[in-house]
Amino acid sequence: MKHHRRDLFVRPYSIITMSFAAIEVFPKECMGGLISLPTRLPVIVAAVPYQIAKRTTEEVETDSSSLLSSLRIGRHLKIGDFHSHPFSGRMESEPLAPSKTDFEDAIEGEWDLIVRIVRVRSSLHRRMREHGGSLSMSEGRFRILMRGYYRDKKDYKEVAIRICNE
Repeated sequence: MKHHRRDLFVRPYSIITMSFAAIEVFPKECMGGLISLPTRLPVIVAAVPYQIAKRTTEEVETDSSSLLSSLRIGRHLKIGDFHSHPFSGRMESEPLAPSKTDFEDAIEGEWDLIVRIVRVRSSLHRRMREHGGSLSMSEGRFRILMRGYYRDKKDYKEVAIRICNE
């Protein structure tokens, strides 16, 4: 699959899957795989949470990523992983940046999608929107921000995430 490294397209139900995976294990980290079809532009058609991952509030470990990479279901294939950065309590708008571990664990030629999840005091109705190459979602007392990164031979670069409704 030839990669267009500027944009990563995500179907809405994949966004919801990643968001609820992060909410379900909050305040621990979640992790899962990103599934796409071999097309010119990367479109996340499914997100697969890793159920048996070892979770803490600051990291997640699993062998499921390599297992998912080896599975073939029709033409679908794994093109990367997602994981969460959970925060609780009151906090200012903290930038979402990959950690040193995120960079070291990134696989060359794959995308990483980081889900920052914050629990706040007041509830909001669900809403999803794009802004500045990131995606945000509100669900009850949780605020979710997603950013994408691509690992090539030399760099780990941020890529724009776009909602794909097709």
